[in-house]
Amino acid sequence: MSAEWLDAGGRIDARAAGGLTLLMVAAICGQLRLVQSLLQRGASVNLTSSSGGPGALLMAVVNDHASVARCLLRAGADPKMKWALA
Repeated sequence: MSAEWLDAGGRIDARAAGGLTLLMVAAICGQLRLVQSLLQRGASVNLTSSSGGPGALLMAVVNDHASVARCLLRAGADPKMKWALA
């Protein structure tokens, strides 16, 4: 479904009502193939949530998705990225 939305002109780093990007949601859910696809399409790997919360890398780590975290690191995710507590 996300591929169709993007193919129809959806913005790769658009945010849902909760301030999360598609990449962040895929990281939370451990969807490695979707994470890879979004990165190939140009998703920004170091964005934080719109509230200044953690980005995709920390979301993957906290949810115990090591393969997703490794993929994000290979794509340039900053393991020392700063984020603010809401």
